[in-house]
Parts: sequence; structure tokens; C-alpha cells
Amino acid sequence: MSRIASQATIVDFDPYATRLEDPGTHQLGSRVDLTDGRALRFFKAGTSNTSMAKLKLAPAPVANHQNIVVNTAAAIGATQVSVTLGATAATAGQYNEGFIVVNDATGEGQVFEVYSHPAAASAGSLTLKISNAVRVALVASTSEVTLVHNAYNASVEGTSATRRAAGVGIVDVLAGDYGWLVTKGVASCLTGSAGTLGSQLMSDASTAGAVTDHTDVTAPQAQVIVGQQTFISGVTGENQPITVCID
Repeated sequence: MSRIASQATIVDFDPYATRLEDPGTHQLGSRVDLTDGRALRFFKAGTSNTSMAKLKLAPAPVANHQNIVVNTAAAIGATQVSVTLGATAATAGQYNEGFIVVNDATGEGQVFEVYSHPAAASAGSLTLKISNAVRVALVASTSEVTLVHNAYNASVEGTSATRRAAGVGIVDVLAGDYGWLVTKGVASCLTGSAGTLGSQLMSDASTAGAVTDHTDVTAPQAQVIVGQQTFISGVTGENQPITVCID
């Protein structure tokens, strides 16, 4: 079944410690609220090293892992779902602690948390173990699903203004290691092309890990707001205090 987490008082906690550890110590995305008003979430770095004071983004959605068919019927109570991928391979654990959303046909509307899965080849079959059992049976070659990353599994420093943001780093984390990101409250973050005092901020389009002014006033929903320039004006290339408002 799905794991349920509740807020707790943590006495011995060092958010600046990083580690390479077996999954399970903390669930990816686990949140800790600090007494200084900041909120942190647990994450795993992707295939590249990540830096403090830089914005992290969720892994990019994979078009060939969306709206794909279930290739084996899954009865009520089943704890795994098997799908046929499009023309993009999947690496082992790519969707761990992410989701399967049944988006069309029989069983649509259900959401399953992914527990684990192996690698699979392009256009191959992928079987994903799920934490919450199937409630409405899925039909082979009919039910369609979309695979959704956990935003904190293999987070990266990118330049997309439309990708979901994961948080701002407070310490350098090596590729594949685990650490914590600021998702609410004060953080130091790299300024990109602009940082107007009082402006809402988004991911910079040219400098990975930087933030810049939210600019699209005609279609603001097309750009993900990650914070606000609340203290001083940003200076391109410098790390400036911002207020993060990812969650």
C-alpha cells in the first residue's frame, strides 16, 4: 500500500550532510519544516554533480512514455503493471517513487505509486511494481497510461521555464548522491539574465541552475514560478537571497 508520512519534530538533523545511501532512509520528496521558516525536501542528484545556490528541476517528461498501452491485463488487487514503451528506453529505477496515471480507456483515473522497476529497451515491455494495488482492472492493449517522474529522483540543473522545479541546493551534491533542497523560504540562488526587486522568478533560459524574472504576462501559466526577488535586486552571475515558493 502507499506509504503515509506525517510531520514530526526532528532533533538530530543536519541538512548540510550529503550521502550515498541505499533508498529507504527517507522517501524522495520527504519534507522537513525548519524553525527558521524554511522547508526542505530530500532529493537524489541526477547523472551530473549539482551545486549549492542553484535551482534544481525535475527530470524532463519522456514523450514516448506517455499515453502508452498496458500489455498485460492487471486484475483488481494486482501489484504490478506492465506496459509497452514507445521508442525511448527506460533505465532501472527511472520512475521509482513516481507514478503511473491511467489516462484513458478502462481503469482511467487511477494513480499508482511506483515502487521499483528494471531497465527496458526502446519499444520494449516494462513491468513496474506498485505500492497501491489496482482498484479497477486494466485491460491489455486497451488501457492507456502515462509514466510520471518523482521530481526529486535524479533532479538536474537545467534551463527550462516549463519544467516542474524541485528546489534550490544548499550544499554541493555529487551525481547519484542524496541531499536536501530548499522549497520554501529564504535561499541563496544564482541570478541569471535579470532579477528585478519584487519580481516573480522562473528558471533562466540560458544559465542552468539560475533564476530570472518571470516575463510572460500574456500566458503566465506557461512559465513555472519558483520564487520571488524579495530582498535586493539580482546581479547577473551572483548568488542573491530570494524567497523560494515551490511548495
